[in-house]
Amino acid sequence: MKPVATNTNTEAIAKENETLSVGASDFFVQVGAFLQEGNASTLSGRLSLFGPVRVIPAELEGGTYYRVRLGPVFDVDEADALLQRLISSGYDEAHLVFE
Repeated sequence: MKPVATNTNTEAIAKENETLSVGASDFFVQVGAFLQEGNASTLSGRLSLFGPVRVIPAELEGGTYYRVRLGPVFDVDEADALLQRLISSGYDEAHLVFE
């Protein structure tokens, strides 16, 4: 079963056998989140071989976490392929996120 987009910017949600398309800035693969920006930067450098990487600061529980995300990705098939490449390369914590 394919994930269902809940964001109102969704361009198209198709039937089971078709591609799910989402807005360009909505769909990412998050690989890590760190309290130290240097750790996020190091991971970002390693992940640059997989595609465009962003380090995004987020205020959570009284501290700043630096989220490391790849993307944007433009459809579920592309996201699944990227996620599988990351997992097979040892990034077991990688997961899909909507922004």
